[in-house]
Amino acid sequence: MLSRIAAVLGVSAVVLGVSAVVLGGTAGVAVAQEGVNQQERLNQQEGVNQQDRTFLTETHQANLDMIEHGPMVERTASAPAVRDLAKRLVKDHLALDEDVKRVAGQVAVPLPGTAGAAGMADLRRMARNKGAAFDRAWLSHEADHHHHLLQAIAQELRMGSSLEVKKLAAEARPAVRAHLALLSQAGGEIPDAGMPGH
Repeated sequence: MLSRIAAVLGVSAVVLGVSAVVLGGTAGVAVAQEGVNQQERLNQQEGVNQQDRTFLTETHQANLDMIEHGPMVERTASAPAVRDLAKRLVKDHLALDEDVKRVAGQVAVPLPGTAGAAGMADLRRMARNKGAAFDRAWLSHEADHHHHLLQAIAQELRMGSSLEVKKLAAEARPAVRAHLALLSQAGGEIPDAGMPGH
């Protein structure tokens, strides 16, 4: 068969046979390369466990909640320290969320696009309070959320499998601790509603 094709083409059967082997080998290399690419994608996905996905999703959601709530808190809070802190937390959570989105993209974890309904419901409940009562309610709410975030960071560091996600958690921890200290400090500046003269 090769000799008939070679005669028609005017080349030797050996040249035609070598060409077929080379072309077949090239196709084999392309198929092998695609297999390697698929395996790299699988390895990347396998490097991310459920803990990593949960951490990225919940941290992103917490960031979105803070970013969305911040402007309302700045308008509603009575104490300048609380208004300033809300502005600072929005700025910091915007930066943290950029890191979360970057890492989620690297490890192919989809993130929700909007803040959670529960967070907005919490904010509406707090907004029923006025003055120092609102300030205390918001500070308490944020302290609870930041404690929860610290617990999520600790759990990610213990149980996560992705080095990228664990690095993100470790890098976020100092900022979350600083936020807790600032929340506590701002709480000390809110007058006690039960004290005379306030």
